[in-house]
Amino acid sequence: MTWIKAAISAVASGWQWIVLAAGIGGLVAGVLAFRSYIGRVEAAAVNGYRAAVVADAKAREIAGLQSEIARLKRIETDLMALAEQRRIINQTIDDIVREVNEADDPFGAYFGRLLEHDAAAGGGRVSAAGTASGGVHGQ
Repeated sequence: MTWIKAAISAVASGWQWIVLAAGIGGLVAGVLAFRSYIGRVEAAAVNGYRAAVVADAKAREIAGLQSEIARLKRIETDLMALAEQRRIINQTIDDIVREVNEADDPFGAYFGRLLEHDAAAGGGRVSAAGTASGGVHGQ
């Protein structure tokens, strides 16, 4: 009977080792699964951070481009104003040249025109014939 008790004791002891091994194996598997899960969470966090950094850089780049566009629009407005001034100056020159070419006395017409511009700038009154107030007479 002792050998039966010994056999039962050995089998029971073996089952304990099997249960213990299964428990340890389950614990190891659980730890590995948890580490894998943590690794995936960490990778997702790192990828999210990288995406946020890239998005921030792109937002800064877009803001820089928007300010550059605004600066270029201001330059364009200034250039358009300068082009309009140039057109007015060229038209004035063309008018003066046409008057001088059409006049019987080209130099008198030219200097009369200069006196008119001087008067318009506050240099005194000038008649259409080129006679300025103050006793100055044009040709």
